[in-house]
Amino acid sequence: MKITVGGIAPVTIELGLIQATATATCASGPGGLAPVLTGASSIAYLKINGLSVAVGSAPLTVPLVVGALKLNATTTTPTSVTQQAVVLDTLLTDVVISEAHADIHGSAVNPTGNPCRV
Repeated sequence: MKITVGGIAPVTIELGLIQATATATCASGPGGLAPVLTGASSIAYLKINGLSVAVGSAPLTVPLVVGALKLNATTTTPTSVTQQAVVLDTLLTDVVISEAHADIHGSAVNPTGNPCRV
C-alpha cells in the first residue's frame, strides 16, 4: 500500500502486508473460567519517503510533517479489546488503516456477569 499526504512537503508512506487481530476467549483461572482479551498486529515493512523504518510488535509512533503514524496500538477495557495496526493521525482527521475489535457480553444464564461461567 502506498499513501502520499501533504501539499508543499508531501510524505510518502509505503506499507507491506498489514494485519490486526483481537480475540476474546475463556481461560481457566483461580476463580474458574474468566475472559481473556488479547490483541496483536503485524506490519511486513514500512518506508517513509523511501527510507525503511524498523517495525516490531511493540507500539510505535513515527512523527511526520503532517502528523504522526501510530503503529501496533492496543486499547483494552474490562469488556473489550481494540487493536489498531496502522493509524495516520493528522491535524484534520485520523485515518485507521487496519483495526480489529473483540468484546464480551453476559450470557443468557448470567446476563450482566461473566459470560464464561454457566
